[in-house]
Amino acid sequence: GCSMKIKLKIAGITLTYQYNYERFLEDKIKQYQIDDHESTKYRLEVIITTDIKRHPGQYRKAGNREYIFTNDLDVVCGIPAKDENAISQQVIFNKRENEIRIYINPEFFGDIPEQEYVMSGLAFLTIAQREGYLPLHASAFSFKGDAILFSAPSQTGKSTQARLWRERFPDEVRHINDDKPLLFEDDGTIYVAGTPFSGSAPLNENIICPLKALIFLKQGKKNEIVRLKKEEALPLFIQNILRPKEKEAWDKTFLLIERIMEKVPVYWFAATPEIKAVDAAYEVIYNGGK
Repeated sequence: GCSMKIKLKIAGITLTYQYNYERFLEDKIKQYQIDDHESTKYRLEVIITTDIKRHPGQYRKAGNREYIFTNDLDVVCGIPAKDENAISQQVIFNKRENEIRIYINPEFFGDIPEQEYVMSGLAFLTIAQREGYLPLHASAFSFKGDAILFSAPSQTGKSTQARLWRERFPDEVRHINDDKPLLFEDDGTIYVAGTPFSGSAPLNENIICPLKALIFLKQGKKNEIVRLKKEEALPLFIQNILRPKEKEAWDKTFLLIERIMEKVPVYWFAATPEIKAVDAAYEVIYNGGK
């Protein structure tokens, strides 16, 4: 196949991305494109090949993975169940060169474009984390220029809440990222940034908005929303972040979570999947409740 190469700026991160399939990225990725002459800090390349050469080194085993983690290099190999000697995929992160290469063996995956997109998204989030951003499992949208986040594990209805807000306020709501927005602090304000990797639907925009409210979601019979104390909010953050591998990244992550809790109201919302849920959340966020 023919691979495509594009230079991107996502939030504040510059990246040269070489990939093979357009399906999931569609036209959305173009919004993040920068000029070909610009230099980029990171490079991310996906190689589709039936012949993955194992990177030399001392591997450790964990389940169906073998890995090397050092200060300069991370390597993770996927070992397929049906053939212990084969490698289904290999990710090599050369931290000194700021370069990630993802090798995918098409013989082991039914949907190769999807695998490329999922692995690229994970690689990008690893880079974002290293750069001090907090990727959160959430549906993020802007409302009148504010970012509102609904965070929850998959299948809890966060995309539904975002869709309901869009139905309720069609002219004022824009998707930032429907799956993994990036949070960061700049000059005392917490911001939310879009990225082109937004889960199964291409719902993302290259926009950055200040965070107005963060809502952890569970499905409820009636709409009840309460503001959380720090000690109540922390476990919900931990449950919905990408967990860092390195101590240094953990430290940055905890610091940023701490700052978010200081600066932004965090809520716990038992929500119904209907338009009334929008009004219940709106009342609390904008009018301080009844």
